[in-house]
Amino acid sequence: MTSSLDASSPQAARTLKILKDWFQARHDEGTTTKNINTMSVLYSVACLVELDEQRGGGVLTAEERDRFKGWMEDWAEWVMNDLPSEGILSFTGGWLTSRNRDGRVPASWVSCYPDVER
Repeated sequence: MTSSLDASSPQAARTLKILKDWFQARHDEGTTTKNINTMSVLYSVACLVELDEQRGGGVLTAEERDRFKGWMEDWAEWVMNDLPSEGILSFTGGWLTSRNRDGRVPASWVSCYPDVER
C-alpha cells in the first residue's frame, strides 16, 4: 500500500484520518464488552502506535498515543488474566448467546460446543 510508505501522500493523510476518526468514535461510545472478537481492532491500534514510533512521532497526538497505549495495556491485562482459556495457546469464544429466530442454537455452535442443547 503506497500510502503507508509515503507519509506525505494525500492518500496516507486520508487513510490516517479515517482510522483516527473511527477510533475516536469508538472512544466516545465508551468501552465495549471484552471478548476474543472485540479485541481484534487492537491490532490496528498497535500498528498505529508502532508507525508513530517508527516515524519519530507526528502520526498520533500525545493524547491519542496515551489513550491507545492505555487501551493496549488494559486489554493485554485482560487477555493474560481474565480471557476464558482452554489451556495453553487456546482461547474460548465464550459468547454463546445467539440463537436462530426459532430459538434454536445454530448447528455451527453445536459442533463447537457439543454439550449445548439445540
